[in-house]
Formats: sequence, C-alpha cells, structure tokens
Amino acid sequence: MVVSSNNANAATFSNNSANYPAVHVQNTDTTNPWAMRVTGRIDISDGPSQLFANTGPGITPTAKIQIKNSSDLLNASGYLMIIDNTESLFDDDAAYFGSKAGRGIAVENESSDNPAILVLNNDTTSNSTAIQVYQGRVVLSYTEGPTGNSVDLSTYGYASVIKLTDNSTTAITALPAGAAGQILYIINATANAVSLPADSLPAGVSGTIAKGKMITLVSDGTVWYIQ
Repeated sequence: MVVSSNNANAATFSNNSANYPAVHVQNTDTTNPWAMRVTGRIDISDGPSQLFANTGPGITPTAKIQIKNSSDLLNASGYLMIIDNTESLFDDDAAYFGSKAGRGIAVENESSDNPAILVLNNDTTSNSTAIQVYQGRVVLSYTEGPTGNSVDLSTYGYASVIKLTDNSTTAITALPAGAAGQILYIINATANAVSLPADSLPAGVSGTIAKGKMITLVSDGTVWYIQ
C-alpha cells in the first residue's frame, strides 16, 4: 500500500484512548525486528508529544535509542545526537540521566586527539562553571604499572595518578609534557627518592620525589611545573 500527498498529511490516525496507541506497528521477527523505517524527521513538537518507553517487569530491556554510525563520510552536523536547550528562557536542564545501581552515563572513545567528553561553558566571567559535582567522589585514573630501576612514563599518559611501587626504582627517565592544563600526581611508594627527568621540567629546575611522598605536576603543553 502506498499513501502519498503533496500538500497535506498523507495519512492521519486519531484516537482518544489513554491505554492504546493510534497506530500499533509490530514486526514479530525475533532476529531483526524492524517495525518501521522513516525517511525524514519525526516531529514531536506538539504539546505532550514525546518518545517514550517503559520496560516493565518480566521484559528483558534493550537499548531504547540506538544510533550506529558506520558511514565512511563525515557527519554533516558534527554530531549523532543534538539536544539544544539554548533558546529556553528558563534554567531547565538540557538532559537528565539517572540510574539506581548502574552508572548514570558511560562515555567511551578511542581517540588520541579528542576527549571522551568536551564540556564548554560559554560564559567567560569568573563565575563560569564547567563541571559541578553536587555529591559523590571524584575518582581519577590510576595505575601502579611502572617498574624497574629507571622508569619510562611515556606510555602512561592515560593515568592521572601514577604510583611507583618497585623498591629498585630511583629515576623517571621520560615524562612527556602532556596536554596544557593536565594535572598529574606521582606517588613514590618505593624505598628510594626518585628523580624527575630534567628535560621534562622548566630550564634550571630539578625535581625529586622523596620516599613516601607525592608530587603534583601541571603541564603547559611543553614542560611540567612542580607544585
């Protein structure tokens, strides 16, 4: 069946039920049950219109919104999903993610150039806040991987906290500058003082992490500055 129109709705379905939809489309195939394909936008602008799903007891939940991009072309808008609340006159939130026992939101990427999350507050005053933690801990990426008399931290850029635990370690031989604004904490749990590489620090500055102490480093993208 083909229903078409040029200047009006091709089809209108209406009911007045609080329990049944105006249209129910079902595909009973259990492998790849596509019930509907839409070319063009789905407009939910009017009043109480919304995309809604409620997975009740006894139903195995699946991803209710799934967008997979396998194109070999650049995304025209730059995003796979856009939630734009910039024209609202009120301080309502653009999005809410809630969870009882799992994570409220999980973000993952595989890029060495772009962050998993980019947060931008366009207000440039001193009161601008990009991230606010209302309640709960902030847990940084952590590793105890480096071992040996001299350790090369070139491959540990993913960690914000590095704990040195090998009692034979006496020196860090390589510590790439990282990104401007990056903060790194190095804990020395070895039996020795551990020296930092001079070429990773500002000219004329030397650094040593005393046994049983921690050092805080901040990068300007070129070298690390010691707190």
